[in-house]
Amino acid sequence: MGFAEMSGLTEVMRDRFIWKALLAEFLGTLILVFVGCGSCVASSGGGSAAYVQIALSFGITVATIAQAIGHVSGCHINPAVSVGMCVAGKMKPIKATLYIIVQCVGGIAGAGILYAVIPEADRGALGATVPREGMSVGQAFGVELIITMVLVLTIFGVCDENRNDVTGSAPLAIGLSITACHLFAVPITGSSMNPARTVGPAVIQGIWIEHWLYWMGPCAGGAIAALIYKVAFRAKPTGDSRGEYEPAAQDTKESECEYRQEDVIENLIENQPSPISLIKCSITQLPKPETVILLQNTMGLTFSSLLNRLFGKNDMRILMVGLDGAGKTTILYKFKFGEIISTIPTIGFNVETIEYKNISFTVWDVGGQDRLRSLWRYYYKNARGIIFVIDSHDVERLGEDLPNALGPAELIDRLNIGTHLQKRRWYIQSSNASIGEGLYDGLDWLSRELKDY
Repeated sequence: MGFAEMSGLTEVMRDRFIWKALLAEFLGTLILVFVGCGSCVASSGGGSAAYVQIALSFGITVATIAQAIGHVSGCHINPAVSVGMCVAGKMKPIKATLYIIVQCVGGIAGAGILYAVIPEADRGALGATVPREGMSVGQAFGVELIITMVLVLTIFGVCDENRNDVTGSAPLAIGLSITACHLFAVPITGSSMNPARTVGPAVIQGIWIEHWLYWMGPCAGGAIAALIYKVAFRAKPTGDSRGEYEPAAQDTKESECEYRQEDVIENLIENQPSPISLIKCSITQLPKPETVILLQNTMGLTFSSLLNRLFGKNDMRILMVGLDGAGKTTILYKFKFGEIISTIPTIGFNVETIEYKNISFTVWDVGGQDRLRSLWRYYYKNARGIIFVIDSHDVERLGEDLPNALGPAELIDRLNIGTHLQKRRWYIQSSNASIGEGLYDGLDWLSRELKDY
């Protein structure tokens, strides 16, 4: 592997939509600095109430931005987070560097806008972070390192795709970690936790007191947190024996095997009585192989849908289901945006519209955690097709233990597809989700099959 591949230069050069992620990071950091540092200006009188106001402002702003742009860039909006992702191997160095650059530019822009809209007499330091008087550089460095560790550990924990025990809102958990750390550190160091948040006011107001520690502390904290989580805390993929942490809900063998892929397929067929056609695509999605199965629901046509088919665009509702951590959302966004996007576990559902060959597919990506599977049947109504995503490295739930992903023929045998789908047509298509190879062949087949009914 050459330098261009290892550094991520090749990935960035091939990514036609990298500008969307960079724009999201720029705008997200701009908003964070404008609103967060704006709260510092508004509460410049100091005191406990001011600290609470600042802490809530930064925490709620981050949680809100994460909801808005998390699906586009992962919503790092913080160089320390991007460093952590790079150290953990979730982001290549070149892309991480681009993220950090636009984050800093966004921070400066946010501080510049804040400077322009605040009267001169009220600007103060514009929310610049400096150590409290009497505090040593080493103490300030340690505080910034530790509070950033808390943030990055929280991010890795709630965004671990192998966990099925995460409940509630991941963005809210991340925002609350920032609020908690701010309540402690605002009166001590200003609670940066984010070099881009500090560099904005520093550039605009020219305040550079011990500025380096607001880079080194958070970035070191982010890197350490990433290493700790990757080595010791990362959730164990079901069926993997490499020693990663496994949530308590899956500590027993019986719990691991409770939902095998065969059982889920049987349940799927039982609850979807209409004729179904099937595609199964062998997928390699970074970093682990997967299989996508598309099941077509042939419910019958209304007169209006027949007219749409003949003279206009067809609107079709597609349901995407599968066990938790299988990669459903990653594949959905690959179809939608043409790129691999960092995601958080789906709690509930995601909905995206994909335009393809005069067909508008409205795809519902439904979460696959244990407590959500019983709800799948409520989404079947009016669905013209079903995309069933299978992780072919999921040993316990798929029932295979091979060094590589199972081939199509082996999966047919292991999942007993021939028995389950005796009266339904099906087709196998090998694919690679990381580059999109084969995915659209699957959509071609599904499009043709749907048009036949």
